[in-house]
Amino acid sequence: MRRFGIINNAHFLETREEPELQRSTFDLYHEAGALGPDLIFGHFVQTTPDIIRRAADAGAVMSWQPSSNGRPASGIAQVPAMRDSGMRIGMGPDDQSCTDISDPWQNLRMGRYLTRAVSGLSTSARSGIRSHLRARLWSA
Repeated sequence: MRRFGIINNAHFLETREEPELQRSTFDLYHEAGALGPDLIFGHFVQTTPDIIRRAADAGAVMSWQPSSNGRPASGIAQVPAMRDSGMRIGMGPDDQSCTDISDPWQNLRMGRYLTRAVSGLSTSARSGIRSHLRARLWSA
């Protein structure tokens, strides 16, 4: 795909079902030569610190979809850890079958609230979500 300039978007580590089995396939992206800046991991919820570090080091991107991950109780992406690792993060509402409404602003708000709840960072914190959303969310 890289040879033809095609970006790959893989829905990966999305659900709670058999996370260890899902994680065990991460190396396949590296072995296939797909792990790099032209690979976007959709969802990327059931990760580990090692997977986050390796994906970030390779320049891979994460598409954050909090509404879509919340509806089936897939989990909450570790956005602060991904941001701190240097991973580029985008946001997407997934599609109508996975969210109640494909509203990017609702998706953004939900992501902010979930990340605040998990991290304990308020928008007044300098390294908090406000800075994160301005500086990193759409940097691609």
